[in-house]
Amino acid sequence: MFKKFSSLLIIFFISGVIYAQPVVSKILYSDFIQLPTDSSETIYYTYKIPLNHLVFEKESDLFLAQYRLSLEVFDSANQKFITRAIKEKNIQVADYEQTNSSYIFSEGVLELNLNPGTYSVTEILYDYKSNKEFKLPSFKEIVDSNQRIIYPIIVSTQQMECNSAKSSVLSNYGGHLPFDENEYTFVIPVKNPKPDSLFVTIIQNKDTLYSSKMDRPEEERIKLNECGGKLIIDEIPGVSNYSILKISGVSNKIKEGPFLINVSVHSDDSNPEKLQLKCDWIDKPRSLVDPEIAIKALKFIEKDSVISSLLSADDEKYGQELAAYWKKIDPTPNTEFNPLMQEYYLRIDYANKNFNSIGGLNGANTDRGKVYIKFGKPVDINRASDDHGNIIETWTYNNPQRKFVFIDKKGTGEFSLING
Repeated sequence: MFKKFSSLLIIFFISGVIYAQPVVSKILYSDFIQLPTDSSETIYYTYKIPLNHLVFEKESDLFLAQYRLSLEVFDSANQKFITRAIKEKNIQVADYEQTNSSYIFSEGVLELNLNPGTYSVTEILYDYKSNKEFKLPSFKEIVDSNQRIIYPIIVSTQQMECNSAKSSVLSNYGGHLPFDENEYTFVIPVKNPKPDSLFVTIIQNKDTLYSSKMDRPEEERIKLNECGGKLIIDEIPGVSNYSILKISGVSNKIKEGPFLINVSVHSDDSNPEKLQLKCDWIDKPRSLVDPEIAIKALKFIEKDSVISSLLSADDEKYGQELAAYWKKIDPTPNTEFNPLMQEYYLRIDYANKNFNSIGGLNGANTDRGKVYIKFGKPVDINRASDDHGNIIETWTYNNPQRKFVFIDKKGTGEFSLING
């Protein structure tokens, strides 16, 4: 059964289609990116808002939303008002499904010039369509002119074309490295005087994932812009008061959780600049959040003896046992992220959301849920009534060719499999 499931799921994985929506609970992802200038520090405030947190109205064939994001900055010591920045945006999409999406975003950037100090920052999101205001908890931001190694900027290695030029796209998840199948580059500004070389290590759970002597950093300026609905980084060659250190080829080796980037001028430096970061699975399926529940959810493809064996480990090792189980069939074994594992639990999420019945049966445990978890979304769903007025639902698959017929005999939305 498991080998059969694996081959079917890999077919859907290769096709590049994932149908279930991940769960994103945050209203707003934001980050401060600090770049030194001659007299003050240039601060780029970047943000992204999932579209499902905005209210849309339909006009003709389009769905429209509008919001205002205000940023209020105070001196932390005396709460004296320093500055305010505002961004207003109109959004239009043609597909209703996009308005409910937690993985399609409206992104933006605001530029501030702040003197060194500690600031209290408040974000206020106003939705014009609902006439509602969301004031998020204030947080502290430290602008440090003495810090030589600036906090990393995380960008995608896949570039996009903007104004006839190739630009890097900001990952923009609150300064966190996304845990996914994409590859990212760490862009680290280094204040002048420019060193001849730098020594960099990346450490997670006491394991050294990366260690290298980096050549003299490139001298260029960075500017953040918006293009095509994305935030991009333009690299401008020329003299500036900082240099750019880039680290690539390591992001896919980093697991969920905190990690450390150490940067030093000398290889034997006992006190390197320590940059604390976190790798975060932004769109983690809900059914995968609790490792014990995730192991029990293997019942749709595995024998009870296998599940019992996994659960025989100590509670704190459930996550490791689950990861080891899925690693055996990982289509990308050289990376930490397992897209096959994600697809399975996304299907469980989808089944739980869409196939619950009035009788209270969990969606994943229904006949339709079980078929969906094993085979994914059908290419065609046909509904009809039989001679007794019962609803008949037929699911058709092309690869492999299968047909499943379900009937709702009680009129409660609980469809039973009668053929397949």
